Amino acid sequence: MLPAVARRKHAAIWVLIHAATTSLIGLLLTTSSNLGLLYFIPALAISLWFLWLTIQLVRNPSPEQASKAFIASNLYLVIILAALMLNIVIIQA
Repeated sequence: MLPAVARRKHAAIWVLIHAATTSLIGLLLTTSSNLGLLYFIPALAISLWFLWLTIQLVRNPSPEQASKAFIASNLYLVIILAALMLNIVIIQA
């Protein structure tokens, strides 16, 4: 509901803050657990892509760019979870 009550630029900045925090925590999982490069490489790639799209959203806070950032956030979750599961399957094998 934030975009409905805030200016587009303000909402885009909050999206960037949350995307950066999420990406950082996703990458920090590698240091605090048994996750290796099989998790880190896809997590780094999707985090950089996700952050790039949210930076583009801040530069151009249009509905089209917001849609791209939203789709990227969903893909981020899918790839992070898939990398986690793949890593667990390979480590347990």
